[in-house]
Amino acid sequence: MKGIMAVTELREAWDGTSNFKVQGTGHLFFSANVIYQSARRGQECSVNAVHIIRNGNKDGTVSIMEGDELSAETHHLELSHRFQTYTFDPADNSLIIEGDSKEKMGGGYSIKIVPNGLPASWT
Repeated sequence: MKGIMAVTELREAWDGTSNFKVQGTGHLFFSANVIYQSARRGQECSVNAVHIIRNGNKDGTVSIMEGDELSAETHHLELSHRFQTYTFDPADNSLIIEGDSKEKMGGGYSIKIVPNGLPASWT
């Protein structure tokens, strides 16, 4: 439940800002600065579209679109509060996702997602 609350806090902090879209179903869609920190790759920074599901059995699922820096083959880009820990950081209104994956990430990893006001696209 804490993960869902972190997503709710993210929405409350950013709702109404430029290019932060709350779809009719409540899903969130926006562009973000994504800072990925992992044991295997160190720190990687990227700008990616982010989609967060806000209802149904996938409530709280965070999908980060692949880009030049981040790929589903090398990074966890579809995340769930059931398998990762979500927290909201009020210092910069970011969503922090933490997990552990020895196989893909070499151990612990964290992802900081900060909406950036840029237009988001899946293309």
